[in-house]
Amino acid sequence: MQMIISIILIMISIGFFTLLERKLLSLSQIRLGPNKTLIIGMIQPILDGLKLIKKGIIFNKKIYIIMFNMGAFFLLMLAIFLWMSFPFLMWINKSMVMFWILLLLGLSTYMLFLIGWSSLSKFSFLGSMRALAQTISLEVLFSMLMFLGFSLMSKYNTTYYNQSNNLVQVTLTFYFFITILIEAHRAPMDLSESESELVSGYNTEFSSVTFVMIFLSEYSNMIMFMGLAMFLWLKQLILYWLVLLTCILMVRSCYPRIRYDHLMNLCWKNMFFSLIMLMILFYPMKFI
Repeated sequence: MQMIISIILIMISIGFFTLLERKLLSLSQIRLGPNKTLIIGMIQPILDGLKLIKKGIIFNKKIYIIMFNMGAFFLLMLAIFLWMSFPFLMWINKSMVMFWILLLLGLSTYMLFLIGWSSLSKFSFLGSMRALAQTISLEVLFSMLMFLGFSLMSKYNTTYYNQSNNLVQVTLTFYFFITILIEAHRAPMDLSESESELVSGYNTEFSSVTFVMIFLSEYSNMIMFMGLAMFLWLKQLILYWLVLLTCILMVRSCYPRIRYDHLMNLCWKNMFFSLIMLMILFYPMKFI
């Protein structure tokens, strides 16, 4: 029962997170956002979700229906399993939590490839291949960030760690933020869903409930990983969590989509080399 309540609360938080995004984007464009339903559009996400679920499910005759639906369902399940690991960060072996998170991220990569391949659409398949290449680049960086963060925390207790190493906190939080932009397929890193090239990327053929599942998994991962950054490097203050979530929404209105080769250069030439240097500099602090 407690798990069901937690899942419902996560879904509600995602709904209001989308409302916050629409409000912030409207402010950046000097216009009104949702403001007609109830007070300042408070129930707009619920109405939009119900309307989307009521839409008819349209299938291409050539798709593999079972794998097509299973891919979307398992993406949402993996996002929920990621949330289940969050409470255990405080009291069990943190290295096990790190490997659990990396395992779920790796499985989500296969789900993206599955839904792109099973739809038998060129645009969906190209989008899934882009997402696959992005995620492989991401997992290397994400593993290094998680290893560095958890290894430092295993030496210090949480209170001491959060009161020191300000340079480590700021640097790793910045890199983690960029990494989550890539993982969540958010602008300017949304190359797997670029409308001008791939219609809507790997989710082009989805509609109604299956599209809602993919949508919920992406936004759930955003909220969860920003919370993980808050736990690891930002003194575990909810205010920092809200600031990071606001930044990941506002960056969409500030920067254009980058080229794919620039994204690969950013991952493998700039961030990878910088994280190697950070590990050389800061990992020995664990043994001091």
